[in-house]
Amino acid sequence: MTVTAGALAPARTALVIYREVANGTIAGALAGILVGGIGGRLAMRVAGALSDPSLVGVARTNNDNVLGNITPDGTFGLIIFAGLLPGILGGLVYVAAKPWLAMLGRWSGLGFGLVLLVAVGPAVIEPFNIDFRKFGSPQLNVTLFALLFVLFGIAVAALSSLVSRRWTASSGSAWEVAGIVAVLVAGLVLFLAAFSLVNLAQSGRVARWDDLFHGEARAAVLYYLLAAPVALRLAFGRVHPFSDARQLATGPRAFSYAVLLAPAVIGLPSTIDAFRFLVR
Repeated sequence: MTVTAGALAPARTALVIYREVANGTIAGALAGILVGGIGGRLAMRVAGALSDPSLVGVARTNNDNVLGNITPDGTFGLIIFAGLLPGILGGLVYVAAKPWLAMLGRWSGLGFGLVLLVAVGPAVIEPFNIDFRKFGSPQLNVTLFALLFVLFGIAVAALSSLVSRRWTASSGSAWEVAGIVAVLVAGLVLFLAAFSLVNLAQSGRVARWDDLFHGEARAAVLYYLLAAPVALRLAFGRVHPFSDARQLATGPRAFSYAVLLAPAVIGLPSTIDAFRFLVR
């Protein structure tokens, strides 16, 4: 029985999709832990070190933590909820948007980080979060947390390339297994996190329903950035799959860039206002 190349095409397409999902999951998780988790903790420590000494051990942060009181639970929570989970989502967005970032070459990670900063910056650099002005230097605090977005973009691009090279070099053996485990674990963690947030919101112990939905509204921007490039690739790459947006005709290329940059264009005024409010 002869198997034609056409019959194998769906399997190859599925393998490519799987590898991209696994690549984004692994690269995003690692970049999120390093930048959002550890980097975020370091930025907080800088703010604490530059604060009025009389506030250390007495004043409470916006999250009701005592300034200077570093606990394992707090650090773990920061790594998971500010690093791992958003990192996985950011990594998936990056691999989905790769064709449109290809024109930037080695600067693709920097460009991706800047788009994230402009689009969802106020989700982290909240204008009404008193911590930015209460502890340390407001200007330095804003700069450090803005820099985390840029560093995440650079890190996820570098790690994504590293994962791709390792996969190619190893013919998919051990790294295929690592990818399968990463995707399954990421899905389980995301499910458990969502389930926990719903339970905590219902019990009123940690968050209120309006706080939860407020956060979901911000996360919707990242989901848009993930879904839009997938939809565009299905629409424009159905006959001739593309890995670089420059392979598209002028019309589809301009339209696709407009769709993907819409959140950044819409979010730019809010990001600028947040920066101005905090540093004035």
